[in-house]
Amino acid sequence: MEYAFFCAGSLVSWSSKKQQTIALSTTEAKYLAGTEASKEAIWIQQFLQAIGIQSANVYPAKLYGDNQGANALARNPEYHNKTKHIHGRQRFITELVEQETITVSYIPTRNMVADTLTKALPKDQYWRFMRMLGLQTSKSEMIGVMVQSGHTCRQCGQEYKSRNKLYTHLREMKHEKD
Repeated sequence: MEYAFFCAGSLVSWSSKKQQTIALSTTEAKYLAGTEASKEAIWIQQFLQAIGIQSANVYPAKLYGDNQGANALARNPEYHNKTKHIHGRQRFITELVEQETITVSYIPTRNMVADTLTKALPKDQYWRFMRMLGLQTSKSEMIGVMVQSGHTCRQCGQEYKSRNKLYTHLREMKHEKD
């Protein structure tokens, strides 16, 4: 389960961890992850208020989920045969939606930025999410990760005296595309 919170366009909080409760369906797993994310949303809202941000700018927090079943369950906790075993404590997100402390909206999986915290993604999607998280602005900046301490290309083992010569090599050999 993962979440990423943005405030004023900047990443301010994130988490990626194994769920403590065994889920019997994807809907249940996403619903439980939403409950965990809603706890963080409450903390962020309280923090923002404590530093003087007006309530109108803090409430409601917007949570985005890529599972329409989990989103519907958060908004409307009707009895469903597949969710009857979800306990009251785990229905915290539903209470927050009813109180209008948070809202839950659908976002397509292809736009779920937090997925980069738990899933192996196609390269282009990974880089797009890294930029959206504010962790990387371009692929060329990531070349530094490929560089070992001696300015050595990790893909072919060629060693260079300067970082500039290594970067030229990486561009010419198109290694950054691998």
